[in-house]
Amino acid sequence: MVLVGIIMIIFMIAFSSSQISSLLIIRISALICIYSLILSYNSSLIIENNILFLYNGLFIVSDITLIIDSILAFIAILILLINPKGLNIISEYGLISLFSLSGIIMLISSNDLVSFYLSLELQSFGLYILSTIYRESEAGTFAGLKYFLLGSLSSALILLGSALIYSLTGLTNFQSLYLLGSSFTSFQPFEFSIILIIIGLLFKIAAAPLHNWSPDVYDGVPTIVTTWIAVLPKIALIIFINQLNGFSLLINWSSWTTILLISSLLSLIVGTIGGLSQYRLKRLLAFSAISHVGFILLAIAINDEQGLESLYFYIIQYSLSSLAIFYIIIAFGSLVSIPTRYSPVQFINQLKGQLFYNPLLSISLALSLFSIAGIPPLIGFFGKQIILTAALQSGLFFITIIAILTSVISTTYYLRVIKVINFDTIENIIKESQIKSEIKINNNQVLDNITSSIITGLIFFQVLFILNPIPLLNSVHLLALNTIY
Repeated sequence: MVLVGIIMIIFMIAFSSSQISSLLIIRISALICIYSLILSYNSSLIIENNILFLYNGLFIVSDITLIIDSILAFIAILILLINPKGLNIISEYGLISLFSLSGIIMLISSNDLVSFYLSLELQSFGLYILSTIYRESEAGTFAGLKYFLLGSLSSALILLGSALIYSLTGLTNFQSLYLLGSSFTSFQPFEFSIILIIIGLLFKIAAAPLHNWSPDVYDGVPTIVTTWIAVLPKIALIIFINQLNGFSLLINWSSWTTILLISSLLSLIVGTIGGLSQYRLKRLLAFSAISHVGFILLAIAINDEQGLESLYFYIIQYSLSSLAIFYIIIAFGSLVSIPTRYSPVQFINQLKGQLFYNPLLSISLALSLFSIAGIPPLIGFFGKQIILTAALQSGLFFITIIAILTSVISTTYYLRVIKVINFDTIENIIKESQIKSEIKINNNQVLDNITSSIITGLIFFQVLFILNPIPLLNSVHLLALNTIY
């Protein structure tokens, strides 16, 4: 349905006698995502417990892939509904977002090295274009170029691994590769090829030590684009890494799990230590994301039913919590008038004293930060608890201790942001801000109904989860039971 929507928008732009409003195209894109969500969810009910192979096995469709597609479409809808005040969103934004989303959805269903690589590049090139979509932004252009060059490097590693697999086996279908891999006890060239692919994928999700591009890209691109980059592609890549994790079940394939555990450990440490010295808000969130990738890789490395359950739960809660944070940052951007209109809120000090002028937004941001920090009784606490419990039951005691320590330490930089918002006075902004030009606070700005409603819903999801956790817990439990490698 997303591809049909893309074709429809292209023809609409090509044959329209007048220039179409960018807001109209974005709203049409959101409607296409809504229809895709409904279609995916209804299809998951129809083909329950069945698997469909499409295009001679290039893609696989099951109730699990369709449910994940529904989640991705839902998050895409929320992102497309963002409407930053004072920022003229160009008409191509909605179209390119749909291109990226189509690649993300196809990546989830990929069942072959060829379809996997084409889907990966489709979503990646959409992200590269989105990063540089505002050509007047020098920082955005620099960040987009860096993203493109380093992303191409990771794609080259993945392509090299795929080519080596085909040259060694003559196969590209994942089921065939699983079957072949289980037929021998040791074949180092084949295992090395798979490791090249996983390293390229770890690069794309900014897992340490392959994380250096992430803070620069997060900070440089416009905040509305950062929201898309930080959430949707990572969900698809993480789900795909988990699907490839079936190789770790083969005989003498412990190196796969070892790589995931090492990357998880480094991500936890680097994300925590790197965030302590940050004074730019989006760079801080980038290091926070690296730390959370460490938790996610730990859940994948556990590789059992409880690990899968904790993985799905963590992805859902962290994605929605991160989306809430970016929504609130964009909302604050309409209250701070500075020359950099693509990312109005760049420094933590720009949020000083906002509790006194925008108490609801300030409290909402504090709750979201507490949630991703893992403070009970918010939903983020339960996400970390489930992963750590599964790790302990799998005997991963050392990395569990490190995860607990880094989680406690990382709370420091979340608390620093909360302190600046709630306890510092507004008069010190101009004196202490890193921006030399004048900063104006617009206290009469009112958020539109859509933005305020979405922020409210996301905050209620984080706060009120403890009152009725059964539906979400049962859902992720069923997803884990039905997941097939």
